[in-house]
Amino acid sequence: MSQYQVFSSNDNSFDYSFDIYVQQFFLHMFSVFDKERGYMKEHQEGYMLLDKKRLDDVARDIMLHQNDAGKKKLASKMMRLLKKIEIKPKHDWEGVDIDKMMEYALEDFLEFRKQNFKKIARKF
Repeated sequence: MSQYQVFSSNDNSFDYSFDIYVQQFFLHMFSVFDKERGYMKEHQEGYMLLDKKRLDDVARDIMLHQNDAGKKKLASKMMRLLKKIEIKPKHDWEGVDIDKMMEYALEDFLEFRKQNFKKIARKF
């Protein structure tokens, strides 16, 4: 996670690799996906896909810091990344790469934290 850094208003960099809130958010995402194991399938290229029918619910559960519009934004962003797995002839199963979903959610959370830091810095 050390690749994620933001800059505060006074140009001091902040390393999120030691931010307990970011670590807690990552563990929260992991636990949400762990509960969804029954709705996942492994793609032939080696990554895990979450059933597209569960996308809205998972986005709602992960993005606790966002309002409904922010949660729907993540879900719609992920719908553009749907991948198909052929299970039977003429039957495809569609899902979203959970690693990509975690990446987008983490980026959104970091942006949320950055905005909070800026608001706090303006008050002090």
